[in-house]
Amino acid sequence: TNTTEKLEQEMSITVGKLESELAQTKGDIANQLSLTKADVQRNMMNTKNTIEKELVDTTINLEKEMANTTAGVSAQIKTLDVEVRKELYETMHEFNVSVSNAEKIINGE
Repeated sequence: TNTTEKLEQEMSITVGKLESELAQTKGDIANQLSLTKADVQRNMMNTKNTIEKELVDTTINLEKEMANTTAGVSAQIKTLDVEVRKELYETMHEFNVSVSNAEKIINGE
């Protein structure tokens, strides 16, 4: 019985140690999971903020490019308008000169 009591006592001590180690391990795992979860949430928030900033920057850049393109097209249209008007004026002037010359010939001048 003395040996049995010693074995029971040693088993009880061993079980107590194992239970204590298990509780410690559970605590460590729970703590690590909590830290990991916080890291994941922080990374997700950082990624979300980065994407939102890039989206805003891209939108601003596109708006600038569209404004520049619109201004460029508008300037080209004005230039073409001036050139077309100039050519039309020159053509009309040449036509008027031709008509005037034809009238002079008809009138015997």
